[in-house]
Amino acid sequence: MKKQKYLINIALLSVSAIMFFGFTQQEAVKPDKPTLQKQLENEFVAPCCFREAVAYHRSGASLEVRDKISVYLDEGKTSSEIKSILVSEYGERILIKPTTEGFNLLAWIGPFAIIAIGFVVVGVWLYRFRPGSGSSEVVIPQDDMY
Repeated sequence: MKKQKYLINIALLSVSAIMFFGFTQQEAVKPDKPTLQKQLENEFVAPCCFREAVAYHRSGASLEVRDKISVYLDEGKTSSEIKSILVSEYGERILIKPTTEGFNLLAWIGPFAIIAIGFVVVGVWLYRFRPGSGSSEVVIPQDDMY
């Protein structure tokens, strides 16, 4: 009986491991051109106003960027090559997500640092103005004038 439970547990564990690793390990499938183009169009901001993704913006400048992406994909360029070409042409401002290098690192770390400094300031303030360790009785001076 114990041997049967042991074998059943081993079988269930094996099946679950095969299912887990089979579903999590994906083959390196290169996405088709329309999918890759849509992904790239969502990574760039329209260079006319820098407010909306190229994929959804309706301006001549965004259409021009979409056409360039399509041409670069037809030429066989990778997405990282296309990004570097468009960044060199339009500047880093065309990227929806700023890079995590140099001054742009402040855009990623700055808000968290400001929140942490705020917590420290509030904590120090609360610590300094906490009730004293003396007695909590209120002393009312008595006048002798009654």
